[in-house]
Amino acid sequence: MLLYQNPNSRDWTFDVKEPSNPTASTRDSNIKWTMKDATCADAAMYECKVDYNGDAPLQTLFGHQNVSARAAVKNLFVTVFPRKANYRYSENYNVIMTCSVEGPPGLKIVWRSGYPNSGFFQDYSVATDIVEEEFSLVTSDTCPALQYRSTLSIMLRNEDNGLMYVCAARYDNDPELVDNITLSISAADLDLASRPS
Repeated sequence: MLLYQNPNSRDWTFDVKEPSNPTASTRDSNIKWTMKDATCADAAMYECKVDYNGDAPLQTLFGHQNVSARAAVKNLFVTVFPRKANYRYSENYNVIMTCSVEGPPGLKIVWRSGYPNSGFFQDYSVATDIVEEEFSLVTSDTCPALQYRSTLSIMLRNEDNGLMYVCAARYDNDPELVDNITLSISAADLDLASRPS
């Protein structure tokens, strides 16, 4: 007999599949446990215990699974400094784009640039234009998290017309979180329009 419950009103669900032929000599039972409100505090070693007797004295089987957790990658946004009316700047003006994001230790931030219609973006290659910082965060659970900030400083050129700058944050092999700005420039001035993804 399988016993299960929802402790402390947590948003957990249990899906139980009993054997289709309960009289067969070999029977498969399955219980699927879903944590819809998992937090970092839920990282632990979990144990499945099965008691059975069959044709023999009562026996107990155990299964174990170690579950880890990490802070989420979130709150990514790009800002531009200095911020002038309508984001209009003269050509050859120095602009600083800042990408801020929260995430676990080891988070990687990459700047890319390209033309939206081309669908091709390449990593920004001038490393000296980029400054990266990390700050500790106070979190409500047990996952360590940091506030990351990456700044990209460029001098605006006519060649930047229609160019999109993308800030991408990724942890390990997870999907990237991105934000971007697109530059629109004339010979006299430049507009920056923020376009969150």
